[in-house]
Amino acid sequence: TIERVAALVLKKQLASDPEAQLLEDCACVVFLEHGLDAFAAKEDDETVIAILAKTWKKMGERGRRAALALPLSERGRALVACALAPA
Repeated sequence: TIERVAALVLKKQLASDPEAQLLEDCACVVFLEHGLDAFAAKEDDETVIAILAKTWKKMGERGRRAALALPLSERGRALVACALAPA
């Protein structure tokens, strides 16, 4: 049990471990829903957009769908849109 929890927390084999991916998706969605606005208020837009883009890459398809369905603030939605825009 300890080894399993450690593997989940350390995000080992994230893409190939459904439980690890689910945990990552949950953490990302919770951040977007409850922490994005407070975080974005402290950082410049470029930093937030870069972090959101990196976060999005770690998320699975199910997590991405959940994230896109969130009732984000206008600024939060704009930041996410910038992060997902093609480079």
